[in-house]
Amino acid sequence: MKTFDAVIVGSGFGGAVAACRLAERGRSVLVLERGRRWGREDFPRPGQAEAPWWFRQDVAGPPELGLFELRRFPTMKVLVAAGVGGGSLVYTNVQKIPSASTFAGWPAPITLERLQPCYQRVRAMLEPRPIPHSLQRLLAFEAAHSAAGLPGRVERPPLAIRWSESEDEEEQLNRFGAPQKSCNLCGLCVLGCDRHAKNTLDLTYLKRAEALGAEIRPLCRVERITPRAEGYQVSYRQLCEAGKAQAEPEESTQARSVYLAAGSLGTTELLLRCRDLHRTLPNLSPRLGWGWSANGDFFAGLLDARLPLVPTVGPSVAAGYDASEAEEFYVLEGAIPATLAARQKTLLRLATRALAWLRLSGRRRAPLASSVESCGESEMEELLRYLGAFFLMGRDASDGRLRLDPRGRLGLLWDARQSELLLNRMRRYLRELGKGYGGWMLAPPHWWEAGLASTVHPLGGCGMGRNPSEGVVDAFGRVFGYPNLYVCDGSIFPRALGVPPSMTIAALAEHIAEPTDH
Repeated sequence: MKTFDAVIVGSGFGGAVAACRLAERGRSVLVLERGRRWGREDFPRPGQAEAPWWFRQDVAGPPELGLFELRRFPTMKVLVAAGVGGGSLVYTNVQKIPSASTFAGWPAPITLERLQPCYQRVRAMLEPRPIPHSLQRLLAFEAAHSAAGLPGRVERPPLAIRWSESEDEEEQLNRFGAPQKSCNLCGLCVLGCDRHAKNTLDLTYLKRAEALGAEIRPLCRVERITPRAEGYQVSYRQLCEAGKAQAEPEESTQARSVYLAAGSLGTTELLLRCRDLHRTLPNLSPRLGWGWSANGDFFAGLLDARLPLVPTVGPSVAAGYDASEAEEFYVLEGAIPATLAARQKTLLRLATRALAWLRLSGRRRAPLASSVESCGESEMEELLRYLGAFFLMGRDASDGRLRLDPRGRLGLLWDARQSELLLNRMRRYLRELGKGYGGWMLAPPHWWEAGLASTVHPLGGCGMGRNPSEGVVDAFGRVFGYPNLYVCDGSIFPRALGVPPSMTIAALAEHIAEPTDH
């Protein structure tokens, strides 16, 4: 059995940072990632025959090894990525540092001031910059805020994207040796960039880690972690590829230290199994699974704006509005990629029908065609120019609980009622913003009860605390009761962040991987 100084489970914003920094210190590092490697030509696209969209491990026969995994719970749907580079492959590229008040109540020494050097290291690796282009949708967002008289101002958040004034710029190697092209404003960031214009983790942190000798093994699902005299035994199974009749046999490796970075669901589920099923880590904190959060994720759409937004041009996100201090939420305006919209003609026809009804109900302008059958391409194209998409997140109650059901499957207890005050503030903001646009803002008043609740930013489950009665790990990611076992992903957040969390996850991983005695 081969021994490493460190085994890292997962290659997202926590695992990639840990792999890089440990490799820089001369440690032998193995990264076990359940997803595959994604080359530029591999990402699924709308209309593509048998596109590898979904990652499923619980299907009959070989698992599906696609880009997204959708976990369905009775009151919440959670969408996460699967691949070398984790969520960086499909996120909106926003690198946002939260306000100092966000860390109130976190265990010492975690403060914004303490993490500032860590944020700077993340910035140096991912090189985020605001979009240099004045897009129509960005200008419309600013104008709508002004027209509605909303406080504060629209910002252009730093985006981890390679920008250029010319879309025809030749491919260049970045400073880690990975080939990249500049952004062509296609809006497909959240479906994987086929130009590698996103400064994703596989092109930055992981690229450097591999250059320094770190080993990355894709398609490896970790089954359990067992303490040994010289560290831990990590048991995993290679996921079988399509066409194979049975699963691969279990394999094991030995490590002096283990860093768990499989995300809020993945890390928490693994530790729950080790405590409650395999009994290999029986002394884990009773707080394991508690404090789960959807990061207040909320989605809304805009119909029939007064001025064209042209949402088909630009990255997935170009602008934001920070209300995290006064209202505890953050807003991102979003793209509607043309290639995606072209495959959603039924939805566009339904939107046209809804808009026709709204106009007939006493609002301005002549009505559009009121029947689905009579809606043609020109009407849909015109409708699309005046559509908007918005993604909100906030500091929700963070009172969810992950646990195993009697069959050993991961379950989630989540009740949105404790977060209703936050949701109402979001809805009020959206109503005012819709007035500023001069259109109809679609934000369902019973979002959660209607089964629409979903998140792409799951947090918590292995929260930080001062002791095992408060959390699963301490302020340095160390698992209480198990030396040299760390957690360095979004599961360690003691509560919702309320802004895009990727930069803070990476900064905390930088903090945890620092060469100190803690």
